[in-house]
Amino acid sequence: MRMQDPESYFNLFDRFFEENNHPLVHSYYKNLKEQFYTLTKSISYENVLLTIKELVIIDAKLQILMSLINDNIFNLPEWEIIKLSEIDSSSYYKELLDMVGTSSKYPSILFL
Repeated sequence: MRMQDPESYFNLFDRFFEENNHPLVHSYYKNLKEQFYTLTKSISYENVLLTIKELVIIDAKLQILMSLINDNIFNLPEWEIIKLSEIDSSSYYKELLDMVGTSSKYPSILFL
């Protein structure tokens, strides 16, 4: 799936969070989406790396939310799902790459 703009990026998320009956998570998602758009509109040469870092963290939060909702084997309440996405988002991609043994081999903007 090739994403060329924020709208195509959010298409899958929009459908997912609308189809799942999690009003608190859906509201949280809308806030993350708004933050994403705000960041993309304010990106400049001076803040590009910091902005990319924040966009990657938002993406990690979205990935975590979807994963926890899809695989909610512990029947976590919505507030707990949101809390876990907040806590784990800054290390999400590093942990994924650690699982396949590549995070220490290559520098990446994902680890800003």
